[in-house]
Amino acid sequence: MRKRRRPQADACGPQDHMRTIIMKIFISVASAAIVGACLFSTAASASSVREPVSVRVSHAGLDLTSAAGRTLFQRRLQSAIARACEPRTSGLDAFADAHRCRQEMTADASVKMAALLRRDGTQLASINGAR
Repeated sequence: MRKRRRPQADACGPQDHMRTIIMKIFISVASAAIVGACLFSTAASASSVREPVSVRVSHAGLDLTSAAGRTLFQRRLQSAIARACEPRTSGLDAFADAHRCRQEMTADASVKMAALLRRDGTQLASINGAR
């Protein structure tokens, strides 16, 4: 004698149906979170590699042996650095990158300015005006 099977619809009550829906929603949300985390980590690693930035600042027409000439040259440097390191996008990462860029370029400019002034016979080694 064969056993009669119940139809599938009777085996799944409303609670089982609700569990299935909740599980599908959970899987969808978890998948979206994983994909989002992967995309974010890719963007973060791409932003940590910064493209090199360089500028040329002319000291033509300036007397670097005078305090006024050095002050004007330092203003030119600061202006060029601010333009070169301006954030291209918004967000905290972009502003942190711009700040790091300004610090690095200021340090590099200070070294180069000291070498330039030594060559001219002047003894000054700071871009920030400290002597």
